[in-house]
Amino acid sequence: MNKIKLSFGDRNNYTWVENENATVCRIKCEIKIDNICDKYQDKLQKLFPHISFNYFNNMIRFTSTGVAKLSPDDKYDKILGRHIAEARAKQKAYSVANRVICTYYDILNEDMDVLYDFTEESAHQYAHEEEHIEYLIEKGE
Repeated sequence: MNKIKLSFGDRNNYTWVENENATVCRIKCEIKIDNICDKYQDKLQKLFPHISFNYFNNMIRFTSTGVAKLSPDDKYDKILGRHIAEARAKQKAYSVANRVICTYYDILNEDMDVLYDFTEESAHQYAHEEEHIEYLIEKGE
């Protein structure tokens, strides 16, 4: 069974920028989509030009950023800031992944509509030819 998976990899995929006012977490993310063909990859790339897509082994790669800002009343806590920034980066990654997958689904659905229309039309034409054959057989008798 094919699955779609969003992964963040190991801690080597995380980049931190910290100061006394904010903590920024950048995570390299990957969406694995089995059996995605070039046609759909090209359409997704055109629809998401602001995201860096690299297609290799059906992987879509992008970077997600989360920020934890220190309010004036708070005391700087490096660990808490990292946790919040990481959670926000992951939340954004899931949002991006969801938009990409929903768009991918819509693209696939367009193709499915074409296939459905064809099967409906071919069933109609099959029935028409069935009637035509019966007419020809009756006319020939």
